[in-house]
Amino acid sequence: MNPKLLDSIEKLSWTDESSEARPTSGGVKTVGDISRQELEARGKELRRKLVPKLREEFGEDVLKENEFVIIGMPKEKVEGFDLEPTGKIWAAQNPAISEVFAHRAAQGERSDGVGAVVLVFERGTVDLRGTSKPVDDAPQMIEYVLQGEALQRLAQHADVVEMPELFDD
Repeated sequence: MNPKLLDSIEKLSWTDESSEARPTSGGVKTVGDISRQELEARGKELRRKLVPKLREEFGEDVLKENEFVIIGMPKEKVEGFDLEPTGKIWAAQNPAISEVFAHRAAQGERSDGVGAVVLVFERGTVDLRGTSKPVDDAPQMIEYVLQGEALQRLAQHADVVEMPELFDD
């Protein structure tokens, strides 16, 4: 991984807001401090790992028939991840954004690194339009704040693919 990108990611933190973890900057470098080109390059690199895994699990046409979102988290939370239909989850389709969220979530915890789960669902079963918004500190990038009906529908219809190694170099 690009050392500048890794340095930026490692300086991110989490804070509690209404007893729910919310990605924030903690007064240090944020997603907005990482250039769009670096995020796009890292996203492409991570997709080269992600897409073959999805095709292995669901077949060659997985991306034609399905949508997906990526949830970054501490590696220990990936295995056995259970998608609860309540609360709030931050996700992205760009794996580099999910990687930043994963490092934020892992900061302050004893963690062996970061990983991801990918929620794969058939097109049309979950409407993500109402959940998408620009990332606060990088408005050119999109994040999904999954809650309410969207989260309930994902819990019913999405397949969970555990990828603890996605962000490993």
